[in-house]
Amino acid sequence: SNMTTEQALDGITSNKALRGLLTYHWGNYGLPPHSSSWAVHCMVTNHYLDGAHFPLGGSSQFAARLIPTIKEAGGAVLVRAPVCSLMVEGGRCC
Repeated sequence: SNMTTEQALDGITSNKALRGLLTYHWGNYGLPPHSSSWAVHCMVTNHYLDGAHFPLGGSSQFAARLIPTIKEAGGAVLVRAPVCSLMVEGGRCC
């Protein structure tokens, strides 16, 4: 659909409180209702119908769980380290 979320809601209700309730999570996909895709809004809303999920220990657990794999592959994980250059071979960092 080429319809924005705001356009779709115009056809559903003029109740500002209801519109606010139906669009409270627009920040999760980054665009306010006057700019966001109605289809994307519906997909994100559907994601929340069975409840949202959050990793135990917070989102930092994604990085924490990846570090051992990176190290096992011979990589290094540096935090707050300045980057002076990137080595690229064949279109990939090495």
